[in-house]
Order: sequence, then C-alpha cells, then structure tokens
Amino acid sequence: MQTSKPPPTPRATPAPKTTPKRKGDVIDLEEYEARPEKKPFVAVVRTPAQKEEDALYHISVTVNPKLHKFPSALREKLQKAYQAACYARMFALQAGIIPTYRDTYSIIEGERIRSESFTFKTTELASNILDLSMANIKLLEIFANRKGWPLEKRTFVELKTQSDLENPEFVELHSVRHGELGWGFDAAGRLSLYATGIVGSKLKERVWFVGGCKVKVEEP
Repeated sequence: MQTSKPPPTPRATPAPKTTPKRKGDVIDLEEYEARPEKKPFVAVVRTPAQKEEDALYHISVTVNPKLHKFPSALREKLQKAYQAACYARMFALQAGIIPTYRDTYSIIEGERIRSESFTFKTTELASNILDLSMANIKLLEIFANRKGWPLEKRTFVELKTQSDLENPEFVELHSVRHGELGWGFDAAGRLSLYATGIVGSKLKERVWFVGGCKVKVEEP
C-alpha cells in the first residue's frame, strides 16, 4: 500500500535587510545634477595685446616726419615693433624685473660690382645698439641723411620675409632695377635696404642692413 508524501512546505523568502539611512546619505538628484563640475586648474596666459589693453597707460609711437618718405608699410612695422618693445620694458619694471640686454646690434653698409665680386665689401656704420627696434630705426635715419639719394624719386620694392634666412644671407635675395629701393625684414626681424646704380658700364649693388647680434661683454 503506497502512501503519498505531503508536498514540501515552501520556504519563506527572508525579508531584505534594511539599514537605516543616515540623513547625510540621502542624495537629492535634482540638487546633485545642479552641482558644478570641478575642472582641473588651467593657468590663464594673457597675450601682449591683452596686457596692453588693460594697462593704465597707453603708448603710441610715430616715426620722425623726416622718415615719412619711406613707404607706410615699412613705417608701420617699425612703429609697432618699437611700441611692443616699450610695453615689454614697462611690464618688466612693474613686475620688479630690471630689463637686461645681452645682445647688441650694428648697422652695416656693403657694396660690390656684380660682374667682379660675389661678396659685398662691408663697413660698420654704427655699433653697440642695445635694442633691435632702435637699430632698425637707426638704419632708416642713416639712410635718410645720405646725400645724393632723393627718396621721393625712388620706387620701393618689398622683399617678403623668409622663415629660415637672416642677414646677411637674406640680403642676397634682393633684386631691384636701377632707381628702385628694396626693403625687407629677415627671419629675426632685422631690416635691410638694397639699391643698384650704374658705374661706367657695370652694375653696382649697395646694401644697408642690421647686422647679427653679438654677446655684449660687460666691463668689470
């Protein structure tokens, strides 16, 4: 005689353990989403133009009227460079830093007869100039004071800057016709002028440029 076993009694599912939440553990989603995201610190770098705009003083530079016979594009570049140099020195002084000059510049004149020489015979017209923008202006002043070179009768030809060439290599790229005056800035921002003339039946080339910087040696 078979007897049936009673069905197993189902086990009761244990109630989930409840841990009382502290007040500090309760998160308000709306408040959480509104919290600003923390971003890594990034130093603010202000450009020279921004510094000039916020400065309590403003510097304007205009070249001497005797240089107005040179093309406006040339004058404007010289004015901006000199203005930037003035601001840089004033900002340094405001920060308690005394500007130092490690390099000097010189004004060089050179000439050659194209059919007779591949190199210019050079002469130093000025030396120990401490600032590049001052050296460029000095070059124009020297040229403007020359006799027998009426600028109002000359056509100016700009030579575009080449990123890898500096004076005197940059000077070799100048090429103008008789009666024209070439001008340009090398990769280091140094000005050069170039002109040609007829001597007998030969072409004479003349250049004026700001020479390479030299390390200035202070006297003990």
